[in-house]
Amino acid sequence: MSHPADLESTHIAASAETGPVNGDMNEKVYYCLGFAFGWVETGVSGRAPAVALIHKNRPEWQAGKMNGIGGHVEESDPLVVDAMVREFREETGITTYTKEWIPFASMEGRGWHVECYYTHAVNLHSLHTMTDEKIEIVSVDSVTSGLVPIVDHVAWLIPLARDKTARKFIIHA
Repeated sequence: MSHPADLESTHIAASAETGPVNGDMNEKVYYCLGFAFGWVETGVSGRAPAVALIHKNRPEWQAGKMNGIGGHVEESDPLVVDAMVREFREETGITTYTKEWIPFASMEGRGWHVECYYTHAVNLHSLHTMTDEKIEIVSVDSVTSGLVPIVDHVAWLIPLARDKTARKFIIHA
């Protein structure tokens, strides 16, 4: 992957808050990817930052690893952030709202584009596995230190999402 560039340098027809609208999706397949942050109780230190991840069965390159929650943007999704809300509900059973998802990065390559979001508006302990891919609540430290199997990009997307000073980035693969 190349170095991240500021959102201002992107050529994608996108809103800084919601991502491309369906009319702009003809050339690429669009996906949404979300990270819901919260806290887990620890025996010694009280509480630790945590994130909800999904244990992937497919596609093959993700099988057996954890990733953020998300999926394909469908024709019925007016905006990519609407797809994030729909995918999160389908996979966790929890309804969120578009205003709760904060965009922080976009990744794109030949034929695909991923809009990345995060939220702190979810009680992680209320999430349920709704598909054949299990939702897991893991400490952020266990993800960033390599203690859990993750899809490669998760190791740097989580710190980027948690960085309060970061601007939205677009990463070209």
